[in-house]
Parts: sequence; C-alpha cells; structure tokens
Amino acid sequence: MVLFGKVDITDLGNAKMTLGSENRGYHFTRVYGESDVLRITVSDPGRTHLANYPAGSKVELYSDSTDPPTVKVFRGVIETVNEEYSGGRRTLILNCTELFYYLLMRRVVFEDYRNLLAGDIIKNLNSTYLAGFSDTNIQDTDYQIEQITWAGQYLIDAFDDVAKLSFAQYYCDPLLNLFLYPQHSRASGLSLTEDDIHGVIKNTLGIDTMQNVVFVLGSEQIDKDVNSETTGGNVSMHTNYIAVKFQPTEISLRKIALNLEKVGSPTTGLGGEIVEDKSGLPTGPEIAGFSFRAGDIGAQAWYESGAEAELDTGKSYWLILFKNGDVSNTYKWHHDNSSANSHGESSDGVSWSEITSSYKPTFRIFMGSAVISQSRNSSSVTTYDFDGSGFGIQGVFMKASIVEKLVAKRLAMRLVKDTSREAQRIPDLVMKNPTTIPIPGDSIHLNFSNIGNLNRDFFMNRIDVDYGRGKTATGINFMSIGIADNKEVV
Repeated sequence: MVLFGKVDITDLGNAKMTLGSENRGYHFTRVYGESDVLRITVSDPGRTHLANYPAGSKVELYSDSTDPPTVKVFRGVIETVNEEYSGGRRTLILNCTELFYYLLMRRVVFEDYRNLLAGDIIKNLNSTYLAGFSDTNIQDTDYQIEQITWAGQYLIDAFDDVAKLSFAQYYCDPLLNLFLYPQHSRASGLSLTEDDIHGVIKNTLGIDTMQNVVFVLGSEQIDKDVNSETTGGNVSMHTNYIAVKFQPTEISLRKIALNLEKVGSPTTGLGGEIVEDKSGLPTGPEIAGFSFRAGDIGAQAWYESGAEAELDTGKSYWLILFKNGDVSNTYKWHHDNSSANSHGESSDGVSWSEITSSYKPTFRIFMGSAVISQSRNSSSVTTYDFDGSGFGIQGVFMKASIVEKLVAKRLAMRLVKDTSREAQRIPDLVMKNPTTIPIPGDSIHLNFSNIGNLNRDFFMNRIDVDYGRGKTATGINFMSIGIADNKEVV
C-alpha cells in the first residue's frame, strides 16, 4: 500500500484550483502541540502561478491509499510565498499553516475564569474568539481550574495553558471539529515490528531532559485579607468623610471592596484613599487611591476598586471614603449595627475625629502573593545526586496566567512525575507502506526484539511525509515518525 496526495488551492477571489503538473513535490509535517505545516514547491517559469497562488489563499491536502485520494488531512492558508530563481529555473515555495493554529496565534484573549472545568473553558474560548469550529468533541477532563487569567495573551497561550493544567490534549481536524481529551488516551491503532521499518532504528536513553525538582512560577494569587462584612445600617456620604481602620496581615495591596448603594442620581463617582495611621487618626501619608465610577454603583452590593501599594504588617492604616453629592443624590456606605466599634469622621477631610462606641463600615482588603510551587521526586534526587548537595536536577516552568497556588502545585506534581526518570526516544523511525497519517500524541505499539528489547506503547511526537510531483502526487512508500515515551510529549 502507498499514500497518494492531492492539493486544492482557493485564491482570494474564491477561485478553486487543483495543483497540477506545476507541482514539484510537497512536504507535510505534524508535530505534537504545534501547527500542521505543508510546504509546496511549484514550477513557475512564466510567473503565472505567482498570481494564482497568492499568500492568504486557502489550502486543502487530501491523502490516503486511493488514487485520487479523498480523505482531507489538512486545511490551512498560504502564509508566505517565496519566489526563487537559480540556473534558469524559477520556482515558488508555498508555506502553508494550519488554519486553526493560524487563528490561535492571531487572536488576543482578555478573560478571567474561576472554578470551571477545562472543557467548559475551551468551549467558552471557542465560542468567544473563533467561528465555525464545532465543540461537540470537547470532553470534560474532570479537572476543575480554580482560577486562570489572561490579559492580552494570544489564544494559543490560553489553549495551551488549559491543556497543560488539565493534562489534556487539544486538536482540530480538517473538518474544523475541535477535540479535547485526556492526554495519551487515544490509540492510533499502529503496531510495528522491525520488518515494518526502513533503514536504521535508533534507540536513545538519556537523562538530558531530566528534572527531578520542578518549580512552577505563576503571577499573583489575590486573596481577601482583613475585612468587616457585617451589615445592619448605613451612612449617607453627602455629609462627612468616613474612615475605617485596619491592620493588614500581608504586604501587597491589590484592591479593595466596599458595600455601597446609590441614592438618587449622583453626577460624580465616589473616590477614596488609604493612609497611614498617625496617633490614632487617618492623618498619615497617603498610600494609595481608589475610585468608583458613578455608573458602576447601583443597588446595595459589594463593589471593587483597584488599589495597589506595599503595606507594612506592623502598621495600622485607614480606608477613607470621600463625601459626595447632596442628601438626594449621593451614596450610602453600609456598616454593622454595633455600638462597640469605631470609625473616623471629618467634614473637610483634614481635621479628623475617631468616633468610638459606634459602628464599623464594611470593607474588604485584597492582597497579592506570589504563586510559587515546588515538587520533587526524592528517590530520583537521591539516585542522581551527583555533587551530594541534594538540590537535584532542577527545572522551572513559568506561566503568568497561573494565579492560583493550588493549580501551580498540581502542575508541579505532574511535571516532576513525568520528567524525573530516564527518557527513551526513537527518532526518525521510517515506516514502510503507510496507509494513513496518524495524529501526534496518539499511542503506537513497538515490538522490537533486536534493539532495546521493546514491546510496549510509545507516543508519536512528529510525523513527516514527502510527496512527489504531479496532480496526484506519486504514491509514497515511507513515512517518518518521531517516537518518545510519555514525558517527551507532556
């Protein structure tokens, strides 16, 4: 059996052509976690095909064991066209990128997801940032991601992050069906012996990729620190500046929240600041400011505002809310109904009094802390402790979208599990008589008795296919497959 190939190209005017006698061969590559790539060489002595196959044209590759082939294995776009001239011959090189990945690398994501399954996040990203891709094959991987945030990252980073954190693989077929499934859960159905291989079989064992101590570095986890959340009354903000005192337990202030309510139709937003305590009053230096826009405050609820500063856990601070509006158009700041607490009041924001035996206004202080997690395989560290330090063979994985320490810890544990042992690779395995083109990441069974004494499943991380000339590319008898054990394709 052999593989045949056929390429259809649709130009920017929607005219469709099948690559014919001008074809001088093409190379198709699939790599785990990357775009499928098709590189086409076209003879163009009269410079006619340069206009027929412009950059941006749509490309479809069909390949199977029938002539002509009918199974679509690639859908993409011509990303670049290189014109080359040498020895009296003019050729074009059409560099084609898979459509799905081309879009992933050119869509920017602004999202914050909390306590969602990985599959639900992928579905939401697909519906928000892509069009025409089916999500019916997206599986729930049973991994809930506590929080993940993207602020201007590319869509491919978002897909990669979700897959990495949920130990899943995503893939889009040429019919634009989007798949998400547990990593290494799919089998290609290929089972090879030494008789199925052309040329030299190379088996590599090594510790060149080993990491038995893994650090995962995210950005920041933002948690609620000190607070007062009990409500039972309120104060109108049209008369005085009001302040509440607090002492933080962390140092990196990131935002505040207040329980507020709009009265009437105030024309201006509500501002405030955080100052150091000075002799028991809110008269120390300003540390940070914050504000709420007029249109953002409505019925009674908790409203958040950014406020960033580095605080001192050994000091006390005051959160001040400025007075605003008149009796009919203002805001209410809700407080408890206690007569055993205290707060600050000022008519001008300069001269302050502490009102004791009174209420305490509501507030929430949110602090940021670095997301850092470490996991180690103690047995591997002992085995490969070359200098006696016990430090191990360390690796770092950095991803700004990780904003939850539990997520970082789970990822560190998985990474060290998969990278703390000797790795096995069988590069550039040339298979005879292929009939289909498999998907990288799927398993393949190798039964080699003369090298490595192998009889187990591996995982494919790269596929390369070279096609010949002509309208229906000459049938090929060989396909190159990159083989690795589990950790190599994590």
